[in-house]
Amino acid sequence: MNLLACVPAIFILVVVFDRLRQVNWKTARSLTVTALLAQAGVGLWGLYDAFTGSVAWWQWLLLIGAVLWLAFTRGEWRTGVPLHVQTGAGELGSPELKS
Repeated sequence: MNLLACVPAIFILVVVFDRLRQVNWKTARSLTVTALLAQAGVGLWGLYDAFTGSVAWWQWLLLIGAVLWLAFTRGEWRTGVPLHVQTGAGELGSPELKS
């Protein structure tokens, strides 16, 4: 049992589920939701392997990569869902052209 892998796995799951809770599922970009669900999968897989066997070196790379991505994007998510995540598109063209 590799309990050291539980720390990043639990961190990933907590942060990802918090971000998924904030996202409006009707207007969110599918790429962002897919990336968050993939990171949740990495966290679940790391947690499962921590309790059932050994965590391979490439799984450690996935866990560390997910933790770093979540940590470096914390500033964008601190005040809520970033604008680039939602697809509520603005108006095309300048407002002066409206008649």
